[in-house]
Amino acid sequence: DNVTNWSRRDSRRIKCKVGATYSTPPASLKKAVDDINDMLVNHKNINNDMIMVYFDEFAASSLNIFVYCFA
Repeated sequence: DNVTNWSRRDSRRIKCKVGATYSTPPASLKKAVDDINDMLVNHKNINNDMIMVYFDEFAASSLNIFVYCFA
């Protein structure tokens, strides 16, 4: 008989923030968001159904990009 692991996950959630300095030009920040999104979309181990990459907040010492996906 085989043992079934019911708690085994098929995917793992990735949720993080990437910080840029306040001196980063808006065009560079947009390019960073686009580049991160493109990297995730083209990665074979990332589920393309749920990718979110966007400018998130003006933090105390950085401009934060939010990254959310499943691998």
